[in-house]
Amino acid sequence: FDKNRATTAVLASSPANAALVTGSTFTSDGTGYGMEITGTAANMTFTNNTWSGYAGSDGSTGNEAVFVNIASGSMNITITGGSTPSIRTAGCVVTVVSGAVTAAVNVKTLAGANLQSARVHLKAAAGGGFPADVTVTSITNSGTTATVNHTAHTMATNDKVVIKGASLQANNGVFTITRINNDSYSYTMGSTPGSNPTGTIKSTFVVLDGDSDVNGNITMSRVFGTAQPVVGWVRFGGSPFYKPAALGGTVSTTLGYSANALMIPDV
Repeated sequence: FDKNRATTAVLASSPANAALVTGSTFTSDGTGYGMEITGTAANMTFTNNTWSGYAGSDGSTGNEAVFVNIASGSMNITITGGSTPSIRTAGCVVTVVSGAVTAAVNVKTLAGANLQSARVHLKAAAGGGFPADVTVTSITNSGTTATVNHTAHTMATNDKVVIKGASLQANNGVFTITRINNDSYSYTMGSTPGSNPTGTIKSTFVVLDGDSDVNGNITMSRVFGTAQPVVGWVRFGGSPFYKPAALGGTVSTTLGYSANALMIPDV
């Protein structure tokens, strides 16, 4: 996209559609955006895109490389390869994550076919930069919002944690967090407990948690400042039945993580 003279070179109707533009070069003619993103705030990744001639820092000059024209919410823009764009936002809180690596698991049957809708859970183990079964100071509930006091948790908005050991079941499970500061974050529960939980409550950073797609894959991108040992499992709840598969290893700061889970029939 060379010196486009319109207000924006590429207009994307959602962050997901913006992420489809990969391996591209955007060169400014001195005014206008390389890309404008509309829709609803959601995490996304720019892969191998290069931005040149645009504003050198985030702002509102009208010549930022990317204009996130979304008024509310928060989102991470992860940069994998290429260069890091300057950002303008219409109000959405945008966090640019540079130097990210990908963690990925592919799930297959013994016959070699990709397995869709397998449940994948991969979490931090001891020895890395993220919490692994760490006891938190306390959790305060207000409606469906739980605020966790967790000293030096090292996590960011839209990271996932698994909470266990709380006396109130609504507080336990896997949740997406909103970072408040270095020592606290919040998450949304599925119901209103009505009081604060007690007990020995522990938090663990979650790398992957969800179902494999039609190609048997589940992925995420993030910066890992130190090598992160991980442990987890893959399960399939449908028919035919498969034995659970174990996951383990380390997320590299430069290479990320890639694993193949082979699901053996449970007969």
